[in-house]
Amino acid sequence: MTKTWMALGCALVFSASLAHGAEYFIYRDPAGRIVLSNTTPPPEAEILKRQELQDVSDEAVRAAREREHSFWLALKDEQLAESNRQLAESNYRLAEAIITAAALGETQPGVLVQVATSHGSRFADFHRDRSRPRGRLHGGFRQTRIR
Repeated sequence: MTKTWMALGCALVFSASLAHGAEYFIYRDPAGRIVLSNTTPPPEAEILKRQELQDVSDEAVRAAREREHSFWLALKDEQLAESNRQLAESNYRLAEAIITAAALGETQPGVLVQVATSHGSRFADFHRDRSRPRGRLHGGFRQTRIR
C-alpha cells in the first residue's frame, strides 16, 4: 500500500512539474524513509538525488496532448480499416458459398445444402455479453432436471 501511495505521489509530482518547473529531491529522512519532495530536505537528511525540471509552457502541453490524441485516432482508423477489410473478405467468401450451394441445389434437387461461416466477428463477444444471463430461462420455459 505504501508503494502505491509513493508511486502515485511520484506521478503527481512529475506530472505537475511539467507545467511549473521546479527543483525536486529524493532523500532519506532521519527515520530511514525515502521521501520525494519539492521542498529542501532537512539538514540531517541524506540526499539521494536532486533533479531540476524545466518549465513547460501550456502551449507545449496542449501540443503534446493533440499529438497523443492524433496518434490514438490514427490507430483506431487502422484497426477499423483492417476490420472492414476482413468483413469484406468474409462477405465475399459467404457469397461464393451461397452461389455454389445454389448451383448444387439446381443440379441435385434432393440434397439439402447448408451454408455457414467459420470466421466469427470480433464483435460477437460484445453482443454475447449483453444477452440474457446464463442459467435463467425465458418466461415461457420451465427448467427440468434429468436424473
